[in-house]
Amino acid sequence: MTTALFIHHSVGQQIIHDGGLRQKLSADIASLEFWDHDYNQLGLSNAAGSPLGISFPIPGDNTDPDGLLTILRGIEAGEPWAEHTRTFDVLMLKSCFPNNAIHSDAATTSLKGLYQQMREVAMALPQAVLLMSSPPLVLEATRPDQAARAADIAAWLGSHWTGPRLGYANIFDTLTYHCGPARGTLRLRYRRKRPRDSHLGVAGAEAAARAIVPAVRALL
Repeated sequence: MTTALFIHHSVGQQIIHDGGLRQKLSADIASLEFWDHDYNQLGLSNAAGSPLGISFPIPGDNTDPDGLLTILRGIEAGEPWAEHTRTFDVLMLKSCFPNNAIHSDAATTSLKGLYQQMREVAMALPQAVLLMSSPPLVLEATRPDQAARAADIAAWLGSHWTGPRLGYANIFDTLTYHCGPARGTLRLRYRRKRPRDSHLGVAGAEAAARAIVPAVRALL
């Protein structure tokens, strides 16, 4: 039996529950047990999707890239809070959509540097590490230059998050427009109707889940 832990926040919860990620993984990879860790307040859920009432806790409750780097470094250093993570064969990591509000080219360079540091640490871990791109923002919540930078980061990760026991799921590419004035933003059919923010509707969550399954399978 192979075990996987998905560390996420709200969009991850949508992908799991609305998108049926746990069920899709179980149907495609019968030997996989899929666990997840949400906000610290919600904590860890087991392979049946049942909340256990415990959290690590994740330092600062932060799953932005700098927070993910802290998590990976904590696992590498054997920090006491990271003890639970060491029992899993696969770590699945995702930052939420605000990560794609990239305001300048300098911020793009800084973000790429964070991902490169994450990769160096991930390469040294015994677990496989699957990174997911952050999902796109809705059209009215991002400028064209920000959307272009987000698309660049998602594509760049596909060619840089590579190596033994590293995997990448580009859910940004799955969920975004690829051309036209809305390029780099969340497709209308993948949005939820209310509230009209950048969280996913059911169709978007299902599409993201379908994109994640083969990326997990490729690591096993």
